Amino acid sequence: MIISVKDGISSYDVCVEQITQICGQNIPVKSFIINSLCKYFSADKYFEYEEKLIDNTFIDGENPGRKMWECMHVATIEDIVQFMQLGRKSVVNKVIKECLTTFDNQAGLMEIDNILISILDRINKEYLGSERLELQYESEDILSVVCNTSVKTREGKDIHELTAWELFNEFIDMLEKLQVKVPDKRLIVFENIDHFLTRDQYIGFVDKCENIAYGNNIWFIFSTSLKGYLYCSEEYIESINIVNDEMFSIGSVEKMVEYVGSSYPINKKLRKEEIMDLLPEIVQQIGNKDAIDEVENQVILKLINSSMGFRYKWRKEPKDAEIRYLMDDV
Repeated sequence: MIISVKDGISSYDVCVEQITQICGQNIPVKSFIINSLCKYFSADKYFEYEEKLIDNTFIDGENPGRKMWECMHVATIEDIVQFMQLGRKSVVNKVIKECLTTFDNQAGLMEIDNILISILDRINKEYLGSERLELQYESEDILSVVCNTSVKTREGKDIHELTAWELFNEFIDMLEKLQVKVPDKRLIVFENIDHFLTRDQYIGFVDKCENIAYGNNIWFIFSTSLKGYLYCSEEYIESINIVNDEMFSIGSVEKMVEYVGSSYPINKKLRKEEIMDLLPEIVQQIGNKDAIDEVENQVILKLINSSMGFRYKWRKEPKDAEIRYLMDDV
């Protein structure tokens, strides 16, 4: 699916599948795309200062319904905490409301309701003793008792004390259970997730989300800008989008292998698996006009790192043809 986001005369096309990654270092454009998508599918009212975002999202040239997805936008750790605490849009609130509709829980609530009525009746008779005043209780109040509880760890600690990795996993586990109970079409957007997780954690987390997406009507968008942060799955390789000086979508790996193999400066055939392994190292620079770093920059960087005890070198000595290609203005 191609979703177009317009900003005045500019238009940005994003390939969106159930697992979508938006990479690159053009942060202003990436933020505009993500804010546009999240605002549009939140169905919230636009503020006056959001005029540029109004109806700027298109699929096949038309505005899709704003309730096409139930959208959740995670940009900070606090966003996850709020989704896990009780509130109007929180995941926990949706889980509680769904659980309370079951027969067993309805019976339990009715039993508590009768006990509360009995207690208040006894207080009114024994303590208030007034013909005009009494404590009153509405059956709906029992729901507010449940919904005013707080979410803590099993040890009674505030969930802010959990690590980012623990919070992300608790959130996605809770979301998976909600999706089973209430299989609505959902869009979960994790913005700048590389600011919170290590590379290995990111790969593991996206893999977990892919497993949840399989067979469920839930879609995920992840935005990253740091080197190495890329989840390579053959099924979702085409929904890797890069936003730099130019926008680029990976598309078919087979075509990329064919192009690289036919254009490489020396006779070198790279297998598909090798390309997939290389992509995380280069993806954030694709479409960047200044992607190639100067040799002196690398030398100075190595000198400074060497002063701190780091030892490293190029893993392979470049061929003359490879150096000439990098020097050519093509």
